[in-house]
Amino acid sequence: MRSRTSFLRFATPLFWICCYGAAPTDDIVKGVVHGVQEESMDIAQAVSVLADVLAEAQATATPTSPAEVQSIISSILAAQPTANVVTNAVELIQNGLDAADPVHNIVGQFDSRINSYNNSNPDPPVNVYPKSSLDAPYSVPEEQLRAAIYIPEDFSYGANGKQPVILAPGTCTYGGAVNSEYVAYALNYVSAISGGGNVSIITWSQGSLNMQWTLTFWPSTRRVVSDFISMAGEFDGSFFFDVLCPSFPAIPCNPSFLQQRYKSTFVKTLRAHGGDSAYVPTTTIHSSTDNVILPETGTAASGYILDARGVGVSNNEFQALCPLQPAGSVYTHEGTLYNPVGWALTVDALTHDGPADASRLDLTSLCQGLVAEGLSLQDVVATESIWVLIVYKYLLHFPKVTTEPLIKQYAH
Repeated sequence: MRSRTSFLRFATPLFWICCYGAAPTDDIVKGVVHGVQEESMDIAQAVSVLADVLAEAQATATPTSPAEVQSIISSILAAQPTANVVTNAVELIQNGLDAADPVHNIVGQFDSRINSYNNSNPDPPVNVYPKSSLDAPYSVPEEQLRAAIYIPEDFSYGANGKQPVILAPGTCTYGGAVNSEYVAYALNYVSAISGGGNVSIITWSQGSLNMQWTLTFWPSTRRVVSDFISMAGEFDGSFFFDVLCPSFPAIPCNPSFLQQRYKSTFVKTLRAHGGDSAYVPTTTIHSSTDNVILPETGTAASGYILDARGVGVSNNEFQALCPLQPAGSVYTHEGTLYNPVGWALTVDALTHDGPADASRLDLTSLCQGLVAEGLSLQDVVATESIWVLIVYKYLLHFPKVTTEPLIKQYAH
């Protein structure tokens, strides 16, 4: 049995995005896309129009329970699972799933320090930039990498047997950043300031892809990681990002999305260097009804990872663990974050050596829940509403590009 853990939030500027069903704004969106294709409207004009559509949307309903939230999401997905992201963000707002009001007040109900990337953190006691001559070279200044780590006031720095846990988010903003460098630095830095002990990391979405790239090209990080817990991961990319980049390359798209396409050059490079298999004890947690990571079912799931190195892997799909039960029903990309079985698997991995083991869980009870114990309706709504912010950030991110970013020389 492993000791307790202490968490810190990793405020790396990373990316995330999603979509849902159709709405009356479809005609506006189609008109904008047509205008760009016909070169009667430039990208900046198109983005301005679509951002205004989001800003003007208003809620006409208020969900009263997590079950109602799930029903709303399920209905939207069933109606049109691959509709354009702006149309579906508007539907979320109209259904009251915009609790954080991200368009008008991006961090309204949250502590803004969590999302900060200009933090003042202490120098490490040993050099970790780089830690080993075998590691890939950094292109981002060390001060910038360190400033992206948010350390809470109650962080224990490995004292009292508490192992640090790093939280790495998914796709959100600053797609031009070399995101894996932030992850690589954070792992060795947090280990160094915590007495040189091991750390664990929980990632979501693109964060999982960045972490696997880190483990592949910064081998020193493998020695300091006890657990890699991947929520809604995408080790093989996703077909969904082709939907997010319609008419590419005629219409430019966000760099990060191009790298996350199924079998992109980025993904192919990772897998060619052995990144299709775990380097450290790894627990994957995903939903077959994920509407962003496609495919995400069975051994073909993008979030599924191999154990060719024998380090210990546990691949967990809600619908397989809880068939025809509440916890195995419809959970979207973001819904993975509040699933009760997902939380239990995370705790199990952190408190035992090796990856999570579903046989240690009380699935009879857990599978009957919709939301992890301790989470409220507000937590569920806030999680789902993040997608409105995601779409807004997706639109406003520049520069958009017509080619996938080049692979770094060290990975050639």
